[in-house]
Amino acid sequence: MEKPFVVVGGGLAGLTAAIALASKGRRVALYERSSRLGGRAGTLRRKGFSLNFGPHALYSGGAAESTFRQWGIHFSGNRLGLTDSSYFVAAGEKLPFIGTLASSGVHKLLTAVNADSIEGSLKDWLEVESLPPDAQTHICALVRLTAFCTEPERISARAAIHQLQLGFSKGVVYLDHGWETLTQGLVKKGCTLGVDFQTNAPVGQIEPGVVRLQNGKMIPASGIVVATDWDRLARLTNQQVARPVRYQMALLDLGLRRIPDSAKFGLGLDAPFYLSVHSIWASLAPAGGSLVHVGKYLSPGESGQQIELEAFADLLIPGWRQEVEVIRFLPGMVANGGVIVPSGRPEVDALGLEGVAICGDWVGSEGMLADASVSSALRAAAWVSNQHISRSRLQARYTS
Repeated sequence: MEKPFVVVGGGLAGLTAAIALASKGRRVALYERSSRLGGRAGTLRRKGFSLNFGPHALYSGGAAESTFRQWGIHFSGNRLGLTDSSYFVAAGEKLPFIGTLASSGVHKLLTAVNADSIEGSLKDWLEVESLPPDAQTHICALVRLTAFCTEPERISARAAIHQLQLGFSKGVVYLDHGWETLTQGLVKKGCTLGVDFQTNAPVGQIEPGVVRLQNGKMIPASGIVVATDWDRLARLTNQQVARPVRYQMALLDLGLRRIPDSAKFGLGLDAPFYLSVHSIWASLAPAGGSLVHVGKYLSPGESGQQIELEAFADLLIPGWRQEVEVIRFLPGMVANGGVIVPSGRPEVDALGLEGVAICGDWVGSEGMLADASVSSALRAAAWVSNQHISRSRLQARYTS
């Protein structure tokens, strides 16, 4: 029997890689160290509220949505609509989102610019364009919104503008019942293709052709896809690739008993805060209830405080404290595992180990966030499969 292809990590990237391999007739085993699959694409249920691990949005037309639809993964939801109840916030004042964006000329500029022609960081591009200060402030706020990046000097201008253009042109979807629906759909798809999902199965070491579990069991492999973060990859392989520039977010989830007659969306201009009532666009709360995400985009080394997120909620949703049913504070969850920097991100074959590829939201040149996870997973699966074919042909040539 052919040795299995092994996927290490059961988050969105790992699940995608496993399905991509299995759909080509490969025997696949996936090992996940925790008791549940999905990673950050999970959902916590509390009193009828569906709490994602972060304010997730699926970009319409991106790699993730396109791939999942092609595979028949069921999900539903609605596109975010920025209405009269949507605001920029500056100096403690609410500014109409659409009108402010139009008056700054930012929307017109970003839809017209050829992102592929831009080099350097976002900060470099803003300086070259000599944009007015208010336009620069609006663009940086939108990049925080779409890439979770607080440092315009770090992120590639080309990648940042591509992400903004994708959001402007296609929009984003909030998913009914949370992102766990995607995880469940992917696991079901994998099971129909024969993927062997192993949870509570931490891997201890990875070498070409071999995965060793922490319990000492050795798994021979035809190819290996490692779908983990940078730190764990280094521990598992004793190899290092370029360290990603990752960003965290402090998050306050509020489950309210009723839908507030107030702001539906808010984005800070002079401070890196965010608020969105996700349950307006997706089924995430019990009947009559409302689910609100309040967040602060963090710079590296920074931490968030619950009191400052509550203050931002006070400004946009006065009276929320009298309606709160569920409250959850996450002081610093990973929101983007690796933005695209001007020099790029590691590619799937960056380890230089025969038959071992990497994937995740910090890998590859295509997309950000979930789109990066999916696109890199597809390329990693194709790469290890092609490596295996090449080795098999070479062995056949020498044994014939």
